Amino acid sequence: MNAALGILVAVLVFSSPVAAQMAGLGAGARVRVTSPRDDLKKHVTTVTDVRGDSIVVAGRAGSRTIAISNVTALEVSAGRRMRVVPYALLGFGVGAIGGFALGYASYDDGSYLSNSPSDEGTWAGATLGVLGMFTGAIVGVFHRGDHWVPAQPPVRAAMGLTRSGRVSVGLARAF
Repeated sequence: MNAALGILVAVLVFSSPVAAQMAGLGAGARVRVTSPRDDLKKHVTTVTDVRGDSIVVAGRAGSRTIAISNVTALEVSAGRRMRVVPYALLGFGVGAIGGFALGYASYDDGSYLSNSPSDEGTWAGATLGVLGMFTGAIVGVFHRGDHWVPAQPPVRAAMGLTRSGRVSVGLARAF
């Protein structure tokens, strides 16, 4: 009987409510939902209500209820973050490639900086690459994007007695 009591306590402790297992998922949460049955693929929306087996999300034509069992992926926004590094790298790449092409094409025999078109392109690419990096970093400060974290699917727990008098425990995840 002590083993049955231990199993019961373990099931109750590890099968906490759905809302706790789907941390951050509540009314007002910004989510990205994938549900093929509802024709949603990484659909970004706002949760208006969380029910036991479904979530209600805001839509253009009103609210929409989505069954959790139909959801194949659910992510919750952990906040919006600046994108300084990706935009700085993009700016550097665009500036370096464009600068190299511009320098290579505008090479003149009388140039005092370089002896060949590729040298001229390298100088121009480096200069415009650094300029592009700073420009990209500034753009990245003002361009914020969501940081998505997966929502943990709810764990459903069941416990019962078998015909032989033993305790049976079952666990299942919705995703």
